[in-house]
Amino acid sequence: MHDEPATDLSPPARIRALEANVSAFGRRYGRAPNAEVSHFGGMTLFITRVADPFFNGVIEAALDERNADARIEEVFTFFRNRRLPFMWGTGPSSRPADLDAHLEQRNPFLSIKLPGMVLDLSALAGGGPLPAGLRIEEVTTRRQLEQWVTLGCKVFEMPGAIVPAVIELEDQLGMGDDKPWRRYLGLLNGEPVATSMMMLGGGAAGVYWVATQPHTRGLGIGRAITAHPLFAARAMGYRLSVLQSSALGHSVYRKLGFEDCCGMRLHMWR
Repeated sequence: MHDEPATDLSPPARIRALEANVSAFGRRYGRAPNAEVSHFGGMTLFITRVADPFFNGVIEAALDERNADARIEEVFTFFRNRRLPFMWGTGPSSRPADLDAHLEQRNPFLSIKLPGMVLDLSALAGGGPLPAGLRIEEVTTRRQLEQWVTLGCKVFEMPGAIVPAVIELEDQLGMGDDKPWRRYLGLLNGEPVATSMMMLGGGAAGVYWVATQPHTRGLGIGRAITAHPLFAARAMGYRLSVLQSSALGHSVYRKLGFEDCCGMRLHMWR
């Protein structure tokens, strides 16, 4: 089940909803068998044992400046002992205030800015017709799930070797109206070309896993696969949608009405 839609749409409340939704997305992975969510030292970790940073990491950290480096070392020891790559996401509530600088000293192989964005769903424009030949389906079968994971992993340039493990992980997490997430698959003339996910949490509808095949970009497919969960969320009574934007998707999200609300970062280690 999911929590109730937020009614406070003030700027501070929007940021809180965004961070809460991102945390809910990370905690989601801990629901799978053989996965876990761990809390210690002012941090929340999720662990799936899938060998990619996206599927293991730190989603919340409120560390004391006086012992921040010691706590960070504990995290590195935790994942090092398990031989797992991992990520560490930061946002406005992360502490200490210079946490990103502490993490940069650990030489991540990737450190990227992901602007936090919000949308008042009452301002979402009418959907209009889909691009010619495009059909968007909610993922409800194992076959669709396999296509959704395979395409997403390919577009996000994840190792092909992890695809079977990610399929099993997502299958274990399940599908259906009783779950606070929905997955969507875009097919162009029958070919899987786009993916997205809606995550309900923190009173908001988060948008994740937005991917489009490179050879189909510029056709409006990215916009359509992003808008689809937004209309679904609005129909469910949600007033706020949130996401973290890549550089590639920022202009698409702006056109849908999303506005930048805060800075966020993602650090990854192999």
